[in-house]
Amino acid sequence: FVEELKDYSWRLTKKESFFLECVLHFQKELVADVPFIHLVEEEEILAISFSEEETVDRQIEVLEKDLKPLLKRKRDLQVGIQNDVVKLLAKRHTLVRLQDKQKKLGDELSKIIEDSEVAKRCKHALEDMHASATEAAQDLIE
Repeated sequence: FVEELKDYSWRLTKKESFFLECVLHFQKELVADVPFIHLVEEEEILAISFSEEETVDRQIEVLEKDLKPLLKRKRDLQVGIQNDVVKLLAKRHTLVRLQDKQKKLGDELSKIIEDSEVAKRCKHALEDMHASATEAAQDLIE
């Protein structure tokens, strides 16, 4: 656009020509200052990046402080759970052992009941024999 105006500069008034010269001068300065402008933009980006990094670092510190008690609680819970599991395993072992003893005692009780019935039959048989012997002895005495 500026170049087109330059082509028509012979038609411009003094004020317009002066304005055109100012615009051309400003354009040259802008072109010359492009590296500086990029440098300023990069510095601003770096400053923003550093600021964000500091903010993130502060947030990390806060979160790490919050995390410490949680990690301690987690370890405590893990230790508690491990202890409970050890107790449960010990109780299970004891339960299995007691169930085995209960089965053996049940088998022994069955044998004792069986022997008791045999003993009762023998006792009845002996009582019957005693009664028969007593009758036979009475018969001999008479």
